Amino acid sequence: MATQTYDYECYKDLQINDYILKNPVGQGKIGCVFKAVRPSPYDILACKIIPEGKLKKGWERELQKVIKLRDIPNVVQYHSHGTKLDKNNRPFTWIFWNFIEGRNLKEYIINRPWPLTLAFVEDVAKVLLNVLFSCEHEEIYHGDLHVGNILIGNPDARQYDSKPIIWVSDFGYGVYLYLAVDLYRCHFKIQLGRCRQLRYDVQ
Repeated sequence: MATQTYDYECYKDLQINDYILKNPVGQGKIGCVFKAVRPSPYDILACKIIPEGKLKKGWERELQKVIKLRDIPNVVQYHSHGTKLDKNNRPFTWIFWNFIEGRNLKEYIINRPWPLTLAFVEDVAKVLLNVLFSCEHEEIYHGDLHVGNILIGNPDARQYDSKPIIWVSDFGYGVYLYLAVDLYRCHFKIQLGRCRQLRYDVQ
């Protein structure tokens, strides 16, 4: 299925609350994502834009899921949402999320800005299993877990010897995902043991 294209100019430089939409940083089937900047005090958020007619029934479930995972490490957090008119006076829904400077897992594997090591593979497995454990505890399911929704944040220059940071985003509208339960029910050490047996070219 072809990726939806958007008229970015009808959103660029719009102000939402104290934030100004700067440049698009991603897009999906139902919306696009802008980097949103607040000049003072300086702050950056990700703003998901969903044009009129693209919202699906039950879309609020994604927000409810993430709210239940407040303060859980490695989960991209929700801030606020609302509606607004674009430059052509067409309504759209906006949602503010944490802004992650980096790329998704699919782009990471293709471009490899850092070596694709076994330690990195284990870090991804640990983060996913920990987040899915939290989901199981809250009786929620990711609903849309794939390489495009696993984000690899750039190392934090403020911290000594920082590594790329794995984030889980876009929990979707779905209420069940077999991968979530299957991964959680597998013993953690068994999963890592399988990872250590992988044979692949990392050059």
